[in-house]
Amino acid sequence: MSDIQKRLNQAVDITENDSSLFHAIVHGDELSTVNTENGEVPTVAKAIKDIRVSITSDSNDIVEIAQTSAEIAREKAIICQESEKIVSEKVLIADNAKIWAEGSDEEVAKEGGTHSARGWVELARKSTIGSYPTTINGIAIANQVLLPLSNDVLGTDNQILSVIIENTALLPENYRLSSDGKSVVLVNPLSSGERWSVKYLHDIQTLSTLVGAIVYEDM
Repeated sequence: MSDIQKRLNQAVDITENDSSLFHAIVHGDELSTVNTENGEVPTVAKAIKDIRVSITSDSNDIVEIAQTSAEIAREKAIICQESEKIVSEKVLIADNAKIWAEGSDEEVAKEGGTHSARGWVELARKSTIGSYPTTINGIAIANQVLLPLSNDVLGTDNQILSVIIENTALLPENYRLSSDGKSVVLVNPLSSGERWSVKYLHDIQTLSTLVGAIVYEDM
């Protein structure tokens, strides 16, 4: 047998073997693999099945992720809506509180009331007359003889309850009310740094029916 014939026969054998392998790869079932010189090769059916499984699995993962994200977004939206509602309610409460504290009668009427707190105070000042004790304190400058009573104006010396210099109460003959009723006039001047206080009856106009109001009358 010539060398050409031998090579021809080998080529035919290789072709037949490769054809058999190719046939097995093309027509094999979806569970099979084919042994080749470079290792196992899946059949076409198996390769297609593996790709489908992978796509289906990935798709399921994507769908699950999308569903989870949608649920989280929905929950966040609900939280935002609730937060907006709470903020709106807080703003409304703050606005109402301001109206009840110092609003006009018209504003309070819209909320179902009559007067704000400030309105009641103003009404109280226009109602019955009373008086209550108040105290003014200070530190003297050298030769000070006038002890100012803030912005209050007293009508009589009898409204002065006490004058105290450095924890010592003065007798009435040692002081008097100034002619304008705005100060206590001392007989003896004070030294610099001496502490003084004056307690007196301050006339006010108040509504005696206000809850918690303490009105001192006929003192």
